[in-house]
Amino acid sequence: MLNDCPLDRLILSEEEQSALQIVRTILEDTVSSYRITYRDALPNIVILLDDNPRTPICTINTSNYRHKSIGLFTRDRGVRTEIDHQIQSMDEIPKFADALIQTVNAYMK
Repeated sequence: MLNDCPLDRLILSEEEQSALQIVRTILEDTVSSYRITYRDALPNIVILLDDNPRTPICTINTSNYRHKSIGLFTRDRGVRTEIDHQIQSMDEIPKFADALIQTVNAYMK
């Protein structure tokens, strides 16, 4: 029932579901998959650690079929910055595995 579904938990597209599963697979040796959640922040989805908006792992933008992107987070002197990287398909997400793992490890310190 749609009324029981929070607005930030709307149904993911097939590409977004694929991206979420790829990120969970990359991080499976770092953190339990149940701790990796998402929120829909149109036109992106934000993949989070522990469903906490203060611990974003990455953003995925699939809204434009020509310009998909993954946003990765860095932290310098306490300031979090998102850097977007264009990708052609979700199959390119594993190229960013090291950055995703570093992000999660930084939150768990």
